[in-house]
Amino acid sequence: MFVSWRIREKKREIYGGWIDANCAIAILDDRGVRTYQAGEFFPPGCFIEPVEDSIHGWVMRVSSFLLPEVQFAIEADGSLAEISSTPYPFSVSVKHRRINSVSTDGTRIPVDCYGELEQCSPTFVHVYGGFGKSNTSFFSSQIASRWLDQGFNIALIHTRGGAEYGTAWHEQARLQGRALVRYDVESAIHTLQDQKVCTPQQTFLHGMSHGALVVASTAMHSPSLASNYLCRVPIANTRNIHIDDLSHKWITEYGDSRVSDWEAFMKKEDPIAVSINGSLKDTAWFISAYVDDEVTPVSHADLLVEKLRANLAAVTYYRYSSPGTHQGAVSSQVRQEHSDQFWDYLTTQAGKTNKLLCEPALAGSHAR
Repeated sequence: MFVSWRIREKKREIYGGWIDANCAIAILDDRGVRTYQAGEFFPPGCFIEPVEDSIHGWVMRVSSFLLPEVQFAIEADGSLAEISSTPYPFSVSVKHRRINSVSTDGTRIPVDCYGELEQCSPTFVHVYGGFGKSNTSFFSSQIASRWLDQGFNIALIHTRGGAEYGTAWHEQARLQGRALVRYDVESAIHTLQDQKVCTPQQTFLHGMSHGALVVASTAMHSPSLASNYLCRVPIANTRNIHIDDLSHKWITEYGDSRVSDWEAFMKKEDPIAVSINGSLKDTAWFISAYVDDEVTPVSHADLLVEKLRANLAAVTYYRYSSPGTHQGAVSSQVRQEHSDQFWDYLTTQAGKTNKLLCEPALAGSHAR
């Protein structure tokens, strides 16, 4: 088990983390160790986090794209007991399926899929791939009602760069390993398309912040991989990150552009600097950014949009001047309005592709 958090109590310890890219917990007391993981004890494809409860002490809160919340209390004997459940009333049959892709170097890349999964459908593919941050499922009423309940799918790719397989999983994707994340994404999407989860026209590749850098870089190298690319509060220009105090911290991930690092590896992964391998003419993009973003300056999004439009991509750009941060608008009402704009765009685009039939992959389409 790869541990990401720990709680120490007088008579026991509780560990949370990952077993084969599945969220899991382990309870250690004088009776021994009990291990519980998603797909076995917990619902498959879920996220587990500890919360304090005035009656039960520490409670494990479990959720996913398919489930708002289930709570489990720890019994005196160290076992878990379900104490509450909040299902979502889906009108379609949604499920979870784990598929595995193989990246270019032979590394197995798990992909969690959620939806009806009976035939090719518009599929929202979420990526991050950096800073030791794992890709996890969560519940959203908008995702549930405006996407999954329409018969569409979601896929989470557990690329390198996260912590699903411990520190080494992150370390492989730092610095000279940056390209591995893109290779993992490309291989995983080809697998989704080969297994008829979606077609290239029905693939919506999405990322936020660093994840948006991964999306944009992937698109520059393989424009035909998807029809729609979604980049929110993107990091897009790593050339001058040493200038700003906050982005200066990104050097541990991207290298130092004042020395040979940038030319050696980040120039090939930087969305603004890299050459486009093909044409962006048939791609559609959603870009959003906040002028007050304290983490990623809005200039990153501006430069990305400029490059996309110069290369004939269809771009929808929301450049928000309302007070906001890297996490969204300060006002909850305005944040909701911005979220609605995103889902309006997404469902409109999905509606254009929903009638497309699955087509067999072209011979050699996986070749690099």
